[in-house]
Amino acid sequence: MADWTELDTNGLLPGEPFTSAKALAFFENPVAMAEGKVNAPKVVSEALDMTTMGTGATTGLDRVKSILAIAVATATSSSESPVTVNATYAISSNNGASYGSSVTMATAVARGTEFSTDTKSVTGVAIIDMTGFNAITFSGTQVAAIAVEGVSP
Repeated sequence: MADWTELDTNGLLPGEPFTSAKALAFFENPVAMAEGKVNAPKVVSEALDMTTMGTGATTGLDRVKSILAIAVATATSSSESPVTVNATYAISSNNGASYGSSVTMATAVARGTEFSTDTKSVTGVAIIDMTGFNAITFSGTQVAAIAVEGVSP
């Protein structure tokens, strides 16, 4: 926990003493910014190098620690035969050359009748640990994902 300290740039000119108060501000201010303290400058998402992705493969995720994914599986059937749609993801440690087993985030099953069409939508949410992995692929009707943690240069 750190507090934001406003520094007067005149006190940072050549010849000005570097006091312990200034040293403490230089130490605490980056932490205060990250914690979103009052009066601290806000960090924008572009500075965090966030990655957004949709259905299909995204590679080059070596710097991503985890991903927040939201998937919607939508199934439509106009007959009595059920239609099943899965929204899934799979991760890779070799930049997409091969993937592990798919993990289902949401499953929708629709079954119509002789006279009507049935549509079902199911939403699933997952936080995916990317430690040791560098690519991910999503399948399903709609997927939105964002690398939200651990992005570093």
